[in-house]
Amino acid sequence: MNYLKPVFSKRIFVLVLLSLISISFIFWSQANHLSNDVTHLRLTAGLPFLNLIENKVNITYLKDTIDIYYYKNNVLYFLPYIEQNQMGDSILIEERKYSCFLFDKDSCSGYFFGSLEGTFKAKKLSVDSVLTKRGYYGMDFYLDDKCTYIEKVVESDGIVMEKYYNKDNILNLFYHDSIYVYFDKRLNDIGLSISKSIDKMKNQKLCKVRLIFNEKFSEKHHVMLPKREMYFEIKKIENNNPAETINIIEKLNKEIGAQYSRR
Repeated sequence: MNYLKPVFSKRIFVLVLLSLISISFIFWSQANHLSNDVTHLRLTAGLPFLNLIENKVNITYLKDTIDIYYYKNNVLYFLPYIEQNQMGDSILIEERKYSCFLFDKDSCSGYFFGSLEGTFKAKKLSVDSVLTKRGYYGMDFYLDDKCTYIEKVVESDGIVMEKYYNKDNILNLFYHDSIYVYFDKRLNDIGLSISKSIDKMKNQKLCKVRLIFNEKFSEKHHVMLPKREMYFEIKKIENNNPAETINIIEKLNKEIGAQYSRR
């Protein structure tokens, strides 16, 4: 009987297994390293719109979501838009697409790409202009003397919620009656801000704000305006495919260099 054959086979199996584990660890280490290089934030806004139809008020809620990526000195905004296509006389197809805006941190200008489909075409624009119009840049909320503190709650994930009531808001129909602010110290190192005033005042990052509008009667329209809520929120998202994000940023930078080096 050949006793060497099974022993030799076991050794080969062990060596193959160790090799696979080593390769898997290398790929995991590379993916983990790339993931640490890319920061993915998501800015979400919930906006209520009042529609007066036949003396009745209806609320339409618009949810806007913007994904933001930070890689080295690059900041990339994905800006969603709806493309509408008419087919025939009445069939309307709506498709959600994305434009994007790439700029360097602390830069005054960046490059806007109307689409990521086909040939990329960059347009140099002001950072303030683009993000103010489309990225909710420059918005601010305040906790002034008119805001009466109600309560503070520490949630299970460590996020701190504070509730305030606006005691002077009786006659203003379109100003919030209550404001809920949420803080997350884990986001203190990010540059994106919902309210720089509150960040500075509380010395921690405001990650979410909820504005509550109570039910009120409108003398002008002779209707009751329903209770509604507006909110803005920042979340840090786990990036499952950082290599794809880096690839897109590098392609856009290459295209910017090619287009603007010829001028």
